Amino acid sequence: MIIRVLKSIQIGRFSVSLVAAALLLAGGTWVPAEAERLPRIGYLGFGTATPPTFFQNRMRELGYSEGRDVQVEYRFADGRP
Repeated sequence: MIIRVLKSIQIGRFSVSLVAAALLLAGGTWVPAEAERLPRIGYLGFGTATPPTFFQNRMRELGYSEGRDVQVEYRFADGRP
């Protein structure tokens, strides 16, 4: 009986140390959180496919920088309603 208890205690200690070692080793392999996503602004222009400078200038005046503060996606209809 005592031998069985000692074996279970040894197995218990071994399994606890094994689990602790596995957690420590696996701790460095976690994938870091996704980079902070920027707010996205959609700009739909009716004319040609050139980004409007007035829109970009006004965004800069308001303190926004493309790629740093916001992400702007331009789409153009090429004159089609």
